Amino acid sequence: MNHKFSRRDFLKGVSVGAGAGLLSACAFPPSVSVATPAVCPTQRFCEAPAAPACPTPTPIPVPPPTPVSTNFDVYAYYLQGINLPEQPEPNRLNFGFATVAPLYGPVQDPVTMRMDIKWARENGVTTFVMPESTSNGGWVTRIADMFLPASEPPFEIDFSILFNPTLEYMPSDELANRVVDVAKNLLSGYVQHPRYKRLPDGRPVVFYFLAGVVAYSLGVDVLEKTVGLLRSNVGEDIFLVGDIMVEPYEMQTDPKFQIADYISRQVKLFDAIDSYYLWHAGYEWHSLQDYNHVVTPFKDMIAGYQEACDVWAEKAHHYGSKFVPPISPAGLSNRLLYEAGIDTGLSDRHEGVSYDTAKEMAKIGAKYADPELKMVIIGAWNECTEGTAILPSKGFKFGPVHAVRDTFAIEPTGGWPEDYYPPS
Repeated sequence: MNHKFSRRDFLKGVSVGAGAGLLSACAFPPSVSVATPAVCPTQRFCEAPAAPACPTPTPIPVPPPTPVSTNFDVYAYYLQGINLPEQPEPNRLNFGFATVAPLYGPVQDPVTMRMDIKWARENGVTTFVMPESTSNGGWVTRIADMFLPASEPPFEIDFSILFNPTLEYMPSDELANRVVDVAKNLLSGYVQHPRYKRLPDGRPVVFYFLAGVVAYSLGVDVLEKTVGLLRSNVGEDIFLVGDIMVEPYEMQTDPKFQIADYISRQVKLFDAIDSYYLWHAGYEWHSLQDYNHVVTPFKDMIAGYQEACDVWAEKAHHYGSKFVPPISPAGLSNRLLYEAGIDTGLSDRHEGVSYDTAKEMAKIGAKYADPELKMVIIGAWNECTEGTAILPSKGFKFGPVHAVRDTFAIEPTGGWPEDYYPPS
C-alpha cells in the first residue's frame, strides 16, 4: 500500500480537529483524469469517450433485499474498496481484525456490493455517498463498472457523490481547476442518473469533504470560491452539504475560531453542514503527544458527539443552514493500521461498543435531525480500515446496523427481515 500521510497527521500540523478520513487509508495520485459518464441504452453508466458496452453484473446467489421504510433519510459513506491492512495468521483471528472484517471477508466485488445493498436496505439505510477520488486508477470507474451494475433492480439503492478536494490539490489555483473538472465532467453526468439522490424539491444532493480543512489551510475566501465553482458548473441547482464540523474543544482553543466571521462564512456557504466523523470527540487535547494517541471508551465518544451536535446545530440554525447530524454507531479504531505502520497516530474508541451503546449514539442523530430535512448520516458503511464501519462484521455482527435500523426505520407488520449471512 502506497501511503503518503494520514489525514490525522495533516490535521495535527494545522491544528484542525475535523477527524481522520479517506486519506488515512489511501494515497492519491497528483493528477486525476475524470471520465465523463454517458448514459447507455439500458440506463447503465459507461465510461466516455469510447462508450463501451455496459458491464454485465456477475450472476450471484444473493437473495433480493426486503427494504424497510424509514422515518428519516439515512445516508452512509460507501467506500468502493476495503483495503484491509495485511495481517498474517493468526493475527487475522484476533478481535481487533474481526471488528473491521465484513462478514463476507476482506475482498470487495459486485457480489459483496449486492450484499452491502441488501443489508443496507433491510436496515434502513436509504443512500450510499460515494467518494469521487481515485486510488490506483479506480474509484471513479468503480462506480460505473462495479457499483451501478451491482445495484440494478432488485438491488436498488440511491447514491450521491462526495467531492474530495484531496490534499495533493493544494494550492488554491490547482484546487479551483479540479473543482471545475469534477463538476463539469463527473457530477453533471452522474446527477442525471435515475438513482442519483434528489430531495423532494428536485435538487441533487452533493457532499463536500474536508471543507473545513480547505478553509483552515487556504482561507475561507478559497472555500467560497470553490463552492461557487462547484455550484455554477454542475448545470443545475444542487443541495450542498459541507464537512465543516470540528469538536467544541478545538473551537475553544484555536485562535482562528475566535475570528467573528470565520464560522459564519463557512456555514452560510452550504445548504446543510455535517462532518465525516469526529474521531477526537469526548477527549480533550492535553498535548500534541496525546493528540495522536486517543484511546478512550466509546461512551466518551458518544458524549463528545452530543456536545458537538449541541454546538453545531445552533450554528446551523443561527446562520440559516440545515444540520445533518453525523453519528458513528460503531465507534472507530485504526489500531491495525497503526500497528502495521500505516498510520502514525492511534485512535481506538471501540471499547464498550455494543448494540445498546450503538443505539445510544444513533438516538443523537434522531434527536438533532432537522424536522423538515430529516437527514442523518451514520458515518461510513464500510470504512473498515479505520473501524467505523457499521456493515455486519465478524466482530460486531449485526449490532451497530440493527441499532441504526431500530432507531430510524419502521418495523414491518410481520417483523424485521431475517438477517442474511453470506454462504461459507
